[in-house]
Amino acid sequence: MKKKLLTGLATGIFLFGMVGMTQAAIINISLGEYNSPYWTGADTEYNVGTFNFNLLGESIIYATINGSWGNSTVGTTAHNFLELDGIEVANTNNYTPSPYNTSDVNWSYTFSDFSIFGDGSAVFDVTQTSESYVRLASTYLTIETSPVPEPGTMVLFGLGLAGLVGYKSRINKK
Repeated sequence: MKKKLLTGLATGIFLFGMVGMTQAAIINISLGEYNSPYWTGADTEYNVGTFNFNLLGESIIYATINGSWGNSTVGTTAHNFLELDGIEVANTNNYTPSPYNTSDVNWSYTFSDFSIFGDGSAVFDVTQTSESYVRLASTYLTIETSPVPEPGTMVLFGLGLAGLVGYKSRINKK
């Protein structure tokens, strides 16, 4: 009875430790709709907002930003390009149909270099390149981090594994 109880306890600790190791974090942040001032006749950069987040020392494995041109005020937008911390993530000139003439054109960008996220914030800017107003629907930033086990989880995992190995070797000696 005592052996079965110890085996069950070791197995439980082992499985509990494994559960803690498999959790990855997904961070979803959004900025609300944006309407720029009227174009002044020269390319003009405007700050749309800043995404703030805490990575808790975890490694990023995936990051994407997406949204659409046009919003609840007007479905179209002036020609523009969008940047996150200086990286161009969308440009109206690269989309067909043009967001200048067509309502609610979606855009997205997937990052391959995650270095811009190291400081816990990312500035989202728009540069207007034609007459009228820049109109953006809500913009979403999604960051997925790799599962990083906590020290306590690793201790539980190790204790459970050691208990199972010890029990198995005890059975083999008999």
